[in-house]
Amino acid sequence: MKNTLITIDSYLSADDRADACRNLIKQIREVFGNEYEILLINKSNKDFGLQKEVDYYYNLSNSFMVGYPPEEILKADRYERPYVYVGTGLGVCENWLPLTGVTDHVAGIYNSFIISTKISEMMGYTHVFKIEYDTIFDMDELRDIKNDLEKGNDYIFYGVRKEGEWAKSYHYLMDVHIVAYSNRLFEGCKILKNDNDYWELNGKINYYGKVFRLWYLHW
Repeated sequence: MKNTLITIDSYLSADDRADACRNLIKQIREVFGNEYEILLINKSNKDFGLQKEVDYYYNLSNSFMVGYPPEEILKADRYERPYVYVGTGLGVCENWLPLTGVTDHVAGIYNSFIISTKISEMMGYTHVFKIEYDTIFDMDELRDIKNDLEKGNDYIFYGVRKEGEWAKSYHYLMDVHIVAYSNRLFEGCKILKNDNDYWELNGKINYYGKVFRLWYLHW
């Protein structure tokens, strides 16, 4: 067996989501065969029979949404409020996102990183290749990714970019829909159980916000 555990991060709340995940599993099996094992992390209490199609299954249906930022963080201007931007023929349209209702699932994303590394270690692996459940691969690109994984790097990011005129100089985006990492990058990290845990973690990394993609810069 190889040293990487393939992990699918999902929220299987409806048939279309389950179908997308099923298609992803099929693509992974076609390229990676039996050399690699698959862990499915599901944040819904329904599995649509997909538990039987993977090697390991973890239910995270008690995942929580992060609520309104603490007032002391807002008053101190420490909160990094995310925004969206769309390029048009007239320029870039940008707008700040609300404090709740858009990126509240950030703690669940973080927890899936921790859970995947813990299970990876438990099963004798050293690395994780994590994929969002609704990813649709170009099969040739997936074969190239397999070659990248076998190099054993500490981390691999796909889709790093810097956009937006309002962003600060140190802001850039790293897409975590497809990412590989060594278990040791998350040594000593713990599962977040509530909002207090989340904001305490923000304090440790000196980043206060709900956009997980920014954390790697501050880690």
